[in-house]
Order: sequence, then structure tokens, then C-alpha cells
Amino acid sequence: MPSDFERMLEDKYILDFERSGQVRSRRNALLANWISTRTKRNDIGALTTEVLQAGAAEAGDAAFCDRLLSDLQGLGITLDETELRNAAHTLLMDAARQLASEDEGAAAL
Repeated sequence: MPSDFERMLEDKYILDFERSGQVRSRRNALLANWISTRTKRNDIGALTTEVLQAGAAEAGDAAFCDRLLSDLQGLGITLDETELRNAAHTLLMDAARQLASEDEGAAAL
């Protein structure tokens, strides 16, 4: 039978895993918006779908960016690889801050 400590660690692991998914999902939506602005395209819906599908299919940021670059090239969109990777990293941090801020706002209610 698991101890209270073991249950606590398991609960923390599950919460951390869920939060990681939320942060990455938010980052992907922000990244779709960034791509749309950067490429001066108005089909944000299609871009968001591409980014979210790439994010769901690939584990790890390197594979995600590779898949995204490939998918975007298929749509006729060319982006600088380094610029995309830097944006993905920056927007990941922004997404984490946004979610933390929303959590603080909800806790204040």
C-alpha cells in the first residue's frame, strides 16, 4: 500500500504533467498567432490547426519545430528555423507566465 508521501509525489507528478500540457497548448496557440503575423497571412485558423497538430504529434521541442517547419513549407510558408525555435522558446515562457497569472487571479476570487 502506498504511503502518504508516495501518493503526494504521484499527485504532484500528475499535476505537473497536466500543467506542462496546458503550457505547451497555450504556447502553440501563441506561436500560430506569431506565425500569422510574421508571414502576413490571415488564415490564423488553418495555421493554428497546423501548429496544434504538430504539437500533439511530436514529443520535444526540436521534433515539434522540425515538424512545424515541414508542415508550413507544405503550405508555402517559409520561416527561418532559428527564428522559429527562438520564438517557440520565448512563447513557452510567456504561456507559463500567462497561466500563472490566471491562476493567481482565480485564487483571488
